[in-house]
Amino acid sequence: MRLLIVFFALGIASCQLQANLQPWPFCMGCAAALVGVAMILPRKPLRVATLWLAMALFGFAYANWRAELRLADRLAEHLEGQDLLLRGRIAGLPQVFERGLRFRLETQQAPAGVPATLMLSWYAQGRGELRQMPPAVHTGETWQLALRLRQPHASLNPHGFDYEGWLFEQGIGATGYVRSGPGNQRLEDSGGGLMARVDRWREQIRSRFERALPDAAGRGVLVALAVGDQAGIPLEIRN
Repeated sequence: MRLLIVFFALGIASCQLQANLQPWPFCMGCAAALVGVAMILPRKPLRVATLWLAMALFGFAYANWRAELRLADRLAEHLEGQDLLLRGRIAGLPQVFERGLRFRLETQQAPAGVPATLMLSWYAQGRGELRQMPPAVHTGETWQLALRLRQPHASLNPHGFDYEGWLFEQGIGATGYVRSGPGNQRLEDSGGGLMARVDRWREQIRSRFERALPDAAGRGVLVALAVGDQAGIPLEIRN
């Protein structure tokens, strides 16, 4: 049984080496056929080896199927750069940075072709002393927002952080920013279930750290240890 699991994992890993996704139904059919062949082989070593190969093909087909589902939930090309008005729920922990806010939005009402999860920035308006930060957003709130989106792309430098790979891993199908205007408004706190409650608790704990240690150099590390939010840790430390 352990070797069957190992070969299934090897099949999943082999998917990562492909330049393009393969037709997973065909791979799944081949794996099922190999299982049938293994059942009629007269010699046990041949049956075992055939089952190992079948499990590797099952793992390969499974990984291709999951990747296909993930890639299908990406922003449609014709919506890139368009002004869109949609409704969604704030998920995860919003991050404050020098130029504004960054947060994850789970879409609830959106045009066809907009993915389920977005990574958004909401930039401050103006410069210098006249700069006005956007309104605070919190986990679980429902907002109506005017957005401009694009498919998740990023530069990849040698030995650097693979931001596009991270977006794919997190299931984020588009990135973008909030457009200024009267269409942006907080609608309600939509709850969001158990995980939303957990995120609200995490956000409250992070806020307490920020109030108690406003200028502490190690605050980001303490927050990461307490609630798992690594955004406050400098990149040179994380790398």
